[in-house]
Amino acid sequence: MNDHYLARSEAVVGHSRTVVADALRAQVATARKRRSVPVLPAALVDQATTDPDGAAREAGLDPQILQRLITGQHRMSVGVPWNGRCPGELAEDTKVGRGNRTPRIAAETMTALLDWSLRIVEDIGPDIRDAWREFRQLFFGTHPVSASTRGLRRPSG
Repeated sequence: MNDHYLARSEAVVGHSRTVVADALRAQVATARKRRSVPVLPAALVDQATTDPDGAAREAGLDPQILQRLITGQHRMSVGVPWNGRCPGELAEDTKVGRGNRTPRIAAETMTALLDWSLRIVEDIGPDIRDAWREFRQLFFGTHPVSASTRGLRRPSG
């Protein structure tokens, strides 16, 4: 079995951090791309009424798509969603008692907690598992030592 990735070494820790950092950077870049919303300037909308092909070229869009955007064919079918409230109001609407009011855990604290979690799982965990297994064997009488004591009675009292 190839469990070297679980080994606790500086090389593995460094590689793991690099992989996680790269994945996070990719996710942030994707989120930033999706966050940007293109806005059609008024001059471009005016130009589209007289020169739709030229306006589409300038906007980098297909002329039909530009026309649909200008006429509102891509808008939601609901006239006034969310009871007329704008998204900004909805995002700021947090009721008392709802939401997370717990302060964010500092990075240094989280790092220490994760380090100790790994230490418990990797270093201490096997001892706990082995002790639990031996306890259950002794409790249920399946431990090898139990064979030599079968048939003996417990002292009364």
